[in-house]
Amino acid sequence: MIPEIMEIIIRVISKEREYARKIVESIIDSEQNYLFTNDQEYKDNRSEIVRGETELPGGGGGPQDGRGPPDQRQQIARGGP
Repeated sequence: MIPEIMEIIIRVISKEREYARKIVESIIDSEQNYLFTNDQEYKDNRSEIVRGETELPGGGGGPQDGRGPPDQRQQIARGGP
């Protein structure tokens, strides 16, 4: 009986370990591919995909949800109109 229980435990732990490995690898990949910059010209020239999402019907696009035009997001962040 003990060997069967150990086999079940090992199988469950192995499955969870593989799932955790996938999550950790995804986090590492996203961190390695992340690019931080404060260069506004760079962001304006390379954020066409994000701008395209704001024009989807029913997709929000207001400054509060972080998907509005970049100038509105900056104004909200600064606390001004």
